[in-house]
Amino acid sequence: MILTPRETDVLRLLLTARRTTDCAAELGITLGTWKVYTSRVYQKHGVRGRLELLERAKAETVKEPLPVTYVGINGTLTVHPDGRTERS
Repeated sequence: MILTPRETDVLRLLLTARRTTDCAAELGITLGTWKVYTSRVYQKHGVRGRLELLERAKAETVKEPLPVTYVGINGTLTVHPDGRTERS
C-alpha cells in the first residue's frame, strides 16, 4: 500500500491520542479535509475507523518507528526514534 506524504502525516497523527480538531489544526487543514484524508487512510489499511486502525497497528510489527510527540502547557516535545528531540 502506498500512502501520499499527506496521508502519512494523517496516519502519524491518527496513531496519537490527540483530538481530531487538534490533528487537523496541526496540519493546517479543515475538519472536512481531515475526514477525506482519514477515509483514504482507513480504506488503504482495510479498517473502518481509528480504533480498528490502532488495534491493527498494535498487532503488526512496525518496520520503522514513528516519532512520539508529547503535548503540555509549555509546548510540545517530539522524541524521534534516533533519540533526537524537538521542542516547539
